[in-house]
Amino acid sequence: MGAVRRKIHAARQLARFQGAVQQKGLSRAARRHKLGATRKRRLPLMWRPPDMTDRPKLLGISGSLRSGSYSTAVLEALKAALAPTIDFTVLTLNDVPLYNEDEDGATQPEGAASLRAKIAAADGVLFVSPEYNYGPSGAMKNAVDWGSRPYAKGSLLGKPVLVVTSSPGSTGGIRAQGQLRESLSAAGARVVAYPHLAIPNVADKVKDGAFTDEKTSKFLTGGVNALVKEIHLLAAHAKAG
Repeated sequence: MGAVRRKIHAARQLARFQGAVQQKGLSRAARRHKLGATRKRRLPLMWRPPDMTDRPKLLGISGSLRSGSYSTAVLEALKAALAPTIDFTVLTLNDVPLYNEDEDGATQPEGAASLRAKIAAADGVLFVSPEYNYGPSGAMKNAVDWGSRPYAKGSLLGKPVLVVTSSPGSTGGIRAQGQLRESLSAAGARVVAYPHLAIPNVADKVKDGAFTDEKTSKFLTGGVNALVKEIHLLAAHAKAG
């Protein structure tokens, strides 16, 4: 009988302990819920909600400087495909000098100042880059550097962005995605969560300013739709207060 009593006592002690742990967990969850109801996540100070009574304004930045750039061709094809619903501007980086803090004061080089102004004016930005040596192009990384400055006040801060890579080869520039996404995150941009948009064999999928492959067109426009959705969510969040 003594052994039975000891087992009953141990079971009761375990039940009390489990009840206390559960109650403590519920109390913590309740506190977190209360804090969540009273605290709203603040958006970066530099970000301003777009006027969504207008068509979304997107900026597409090409990371390739050559005249026959596939990155630029992809952006031009997207511009044509999205023309009925979205205002889309394509920007090349040929006039943007290498970042030099000595030139980044009250005034900046014209190309850099124009890049910053266009990023700031856009509701969202597409970064379309080739892959160079397992990373994005130097021109693209340089654009991110200009957009990240001044510190905590850069035009990329809080900006919804989408990353696209392409390649004439079979990988679609996928190895450049990680570095570019990380650099944009470091600059404070909001990289849209979407399957990596990489276009292999790009020469066969974009010709004469239009997509020749329906799957590629749908894949990319799906990414753009995710970007626009993020823009709308941010605008609604800002409006709610």
